[in-house]
Amino acid sequence: MYRLMHLNGSYEINLDAKFIDNRKIIVGRGRGNCDVSIVSNKDSFVDRLVSRKHFVLTLSSGWLNSYVSIKDFESKNGTMVNGRLLNKAKTLSHGDVITCGQTSLRFVTA
Repeated sequence: MYRLMHLNGSYEINLDAKFIDNRKIIVGRGRGNCDVSIVSNKDSFVDRLVSRKHFVLTLSSGWLNSYVSIKDFESKNGTMVNGRLLNKAKTLSHGDVITCGQTSLRFVTA
């Protein structure tokens, strides 16, 4: 099971349901332009530093298990994982923190 959890605990996004229909999920602030729309807090404040299409998550299958990778979608402000700016695709691990704009999300597997 794959989830994104907002760091302040205000919400979480179940990615498994999204991966059923597609192996790639586009994440951003544009409700009509992406598969998952993120907000910066429970009050649904839209983080204007998040691009309409900010990053893409890809589900891949390996020999023994599946894994999720992340790649910036050429966003204006970039995507960071664990404080480092992404410049190429990266495989995510449990607990990694994804930051886009002023919004931080923890990638959780379980």
